Amino acid sequence: MDPIGTELGPVSYTPIGVIRSEHRIAERTPIQPIYARNSRGAAILRPEYAEGLSDIEGFSHLFLLYHFHRADGVRLTVKPFTDDKARGLFATRHPQRPNALGLSLVRLEAVEGTTLRLLDVDVLDGTPLLDIKPYIPRFDRVENATGGWTGGVADDAASRRGRREFRGLLAEHLNLLAKQGGRANGAVVAILSRMPKSERLRRRGSFAGSLHGLLDHIAEGALYFQRELRRSYPSAASLAHPFLERQTVYRQLNFPSFAELTQAIETTDRAFIDLISELTEGDLARVIPVESVHGVEERTTLLLLLQALNHGTHHRGQISQLFDEMGIENDYSDIGIEGP
Repeated sequence: MDPIGTELGPVSYTPIGVIRSEHRIAERTPIQPIYARNSRGAAILRPEYAEGLSDIEGFSHLFLLYHFHRADGVRLTVKPFTDDKARGLFATRHPQRPNALGLSLVRLEAVEGTTLRLLDVDVLDGTPLLDIKPYIPRFDRVENATGGWTGGVADDAASRRGRREFRGLLAEHLNLLAKQGGRANGAVVAILSRMPKSERLRRRGSFAGSLHGLLDHIAEGALYFQRELRRSYPSAASLAHPFLERQTVYRQLNFPSFAELTQAIETTDRAFIDLISELTEGDLARVIPVESVHGVEERTTLLLLLQALNHGTHHRGQISQLFDEMGIENDYSDIGIEGP
């Protein structure tokens, strides 16, 4: 018998406003207010809630309850931002939750109509605001509280990771490379899809023979790198897609069907983007074994990811050269100016 009962149905909320902040990139946003000291922001409420702000100016700190609008999926076991060990979701403040609710304790600087000027804001700009509650020392201060596993994280490591100083910058650039590579692959697929099959498969005296063969090699390479990564990160959700079970052979046509090849390209592109969001600072620096034609070598996860993304860039360059020789416009680039 279900001890909770079946009377609990879905619950929905309507935002009362929006949180504005100086944080525009998720991977660079501090993970707690303590690591966002003096970061300015504002809670802007809808006009119909103005009356509810009466008397709020007397409080120095406020709890903001908000929706993690950029969270992707739910994971019950996660790697916290300040630790490399997998933890139960409810023992962390990770955003990928069954109900994507966030909670931050911020400083109130000023009240200007329906706008609250705030400090120590660790929230992504544009986040939907669900509720505001005052911090009340008499009620909220807890003496002799314990912090569970967080007590084993060194203060300097927690501070560095909390401010996203190291992983944030690396993840931002890796994310940029992965996303732009995916967009470039999409542009190549779009051009090839408009060609007759005979033109895609025509041998052109280049590496992998045909245009189809070059794109096939990009997919084959992505699967090789992702299999190597999965050996060291077997629990990574991003590396659980079915194409990794497909047997592929170097420099042979592994996906004769253009439709299936397109699906393999889209799946591996998405997997790289998702994997980068899963990995921690420690993961990126971790030295892992890699099987290659030279035997088993050791590389950092960061280096292997860069090699994987560069592999696609290199062979897209060969495709672009063939397009140029054929007189086909191909104005795609792996590095875009719009950012991640």
